[in-house]
Amino acid sequence: MARLIYIPTAHAPVELGDIYDSSIITRPDLLPEYLGLLDRYWDGIDARLQDEYLDKIYHDSVVKPSPQPFKELAAEGSRNCACVISLLDRGARLMHTESEKLLDMQIRFIGDYAATAMVRDMRDIHVAKRIDKSLRRTEVGVAFFGFDHRIDLTLQRYPRIRVERYDAGLADLMAVAEALTQP
Repeated sequence: MARLIYIPTAHAPVELGDIYDSSIITRPDLLPEYLGLLDRYWDGIDARLQDEYLDKIYHDSVVKPSPQPFKELAAEGSRNCACVISLLDRGARLMHTESEKLLDMQIRFIGDYAATAMVRDMRDIHVAKRIDKSLRRTEVGVAFFGFDHRIDLTLQRYPRIRVERYDAGLADLMAVAEALTQP
C-alpha cells in the first residue's frame, strides 16, 4: 500500500511573494510570536521526516517540478523550502502537483471567500487524483499544502493510499495567525 505523509503548512511572509500584504496584519506585536511558533512547527516537521525514506514530494503550487524556486526561497529563510531541498538532496523527487489553470483561477479570486473556497476544493480533487496516479503502491510520499487545504480528506476516496497527517503544533500557530489579522 502506498503511504503519504500529509503536512499542512503555514506560510512565512517570504513564501507569499506578491500576494503577501502586510496591511492585513492588525496586531504586528504578535508577529514575533507567530514566527517563533512557525519555527517550532518546522522543527517538528524536520524531526518527523528525519528518518523517513521518501520517494516523492507533492507541494502546494508546483506546476513545474523545479528545485530552483525552492532554493531561492530557502536562501531567503523559508523553512518550508529548506525542508524540500533537504528531501531532494536525500533522493526524493519533486512532482508536478497542481493545475496551472486552477491555481491562476484561485489567485484571481483572492478576496472572494466563496469563490476561493470552491476553487481550492477543485484544486484538492485535482491534486488527490495526481497523487493517486503517480504514487506507486511501494512508495512513500510527502505532501505539503496550506492548512486550509483538505487533500488528506479528499484522499480517503483512494483506499490504496494510507495517509498519515502530521500537524503537531499547528493549532497554536493558527490561533496566533488568526489573531494577527483580527480588527
